[in-house]
Amino acid sequence: MKRVKEIPNFICLLQNLQTLILDGCTTVEELPKDVQNLSGLTMQSITTKQRFLPENGVGRLICLRFLAITGCQNLKYLPQVEFDNAMMGACLRGYHRMGKQFGSYSKHKLMYFLECFFIT
Repeated sequence: MKRVKEIPNFICLLQNLQTLILDGCTTVEELPKDVQNLSGLTMQSITTKQRFLPENGVGRLICLRFLAITGCQNLKYLPQVEFDNAMMGACLRGYHRMGKQFGSYSKHKLMYFLECFFIT
């Protein structure tokens, strides 16, 4: 079975897509560069080998209500984002080293930090 390393960017043309689950896709090296075009997305769950999530990505998803970023051991940085008050929750799991950029995530009604090692 061939392992997926890249999500095709044409998926970002699906502006009415509401749910995108890429959780557990541990071989994905990079998320689509135009993910901010998924304007109808209300739930997103991602796993990636990326070290940094782009500033113009997840933070631009204005309809997003739940965000799960799991199993991203390489991830060193989450962009500082300000979600609107409709954001219901976020799950950040499986990081080995993260910084102090969680301010905008901590105000949500439902928040999980699981297996987050060395949060500073």
